Amino acid sequence: MPPSLAGPVLHVQRTAPRVDIEDTFGAFLIGTLFGVMLYGMIVHQVYQYFRAYYDGERWNRVLVCMITALETMHVITCGHVCYYYLVLKYDNPEALTRGAWSINLLSVLSGLIIFLSQSYFARRVYLIGVSYRPIVAIASVLLIGELGFFLAATVQADPRYGIHLLAYNCVHCSLNAVLSKWLISVGAAMALIADGLFTCILVTVLRRNITGMKRMDTIVDILIMYAVSTGLLTGIVNLLSFVFSLLTPGNLIYTTFGIVCTKLYANSLLAALNARKYLADRAAGDNLDNSMLNLRATRALSGAIVPRSPLYNAVQVF
Repeated sequence: MPPSLAGPVLHVQRTAPRVDIEDTFGAFLIGTLFGVMLYGMIVHQVYQYFRAYYDGERWNRVLVCMITALETMHVITCGHVCYYYLVLKYDNPEALTRGAWSINLLSVLSGLIIFLSQSYFARRVYLIGVSYRPIVAIASVLLIGELGFFLAATVQADPRYGIHLLAYNCVHCSLNAVLSKWLISVGAAMALIADGLFTCILVTVLRRNITGMKRMDTIVDILIMYAVSTGLLTGIVNLLSFVFSLLTPGNLIYTTFGIVCTKLYANSLLAALNARKYLADRAAGDNLDNSMLNLRATRALSGAIVPRSPLYNAVQVF
């Protein structure tokens, strides 16, 4: 039969899922820009740490080196994601819905940074007293679970589908990609709870070291303000990442807060490490010997066991 009598010929063309660049990789780019800015603060604080503590503190030095290396890898990975999707594959809609190695690696890097940063505070709280150790154990289990969920999210990411949930047409969504995002959400929630527990313990311990002496209480108030502000800031950003990952599963807005939160955890750790010398010097004042803040030095000088003062306990929390 001639084509003119057979009716119009239908051409079926398969179209790639449409991706909203603004809500996906545009949001990721904004998070990367803030992350690079906070990474600069991390590098500065690392320089200040090794300048002030050039000798001793072997384990803390190892921890700082590990955090710095992971944060550097995290920034490089974020940069690769932006370059890959916004430069190399910007005109390939199909490629925009598939995951590259870098975007799948981010979750495990973030999990390691959060775990190592919080492990320092876990150890400090553990050494405060036996009564706080059960809470530390609970928070430590949450941190281990957070790391496990972030690692599972990386393993679960299917390289054939990757981040297919970015597509508007959810029929094309990958089950592995959806499960990977839920794993990240659960891990973020566990880190948020652990962070809250550590903050509450630190504030409780510091409040118990109020002495009534204006100079000492001022230092304790500074420590309380620091513990609350850093815990509250990381908690709010982490909560926003968790909420957006649940409410907006079709974009990458949650990664904006996730990238920033990862940098805030590292900055809070380095700020705590660097603040110790300043707080110790301020606590010593003009009339107090710096050796009073070091129990071993005090014992060596007097040959006797000197009880720890409330100010000593407050400063040693950090």
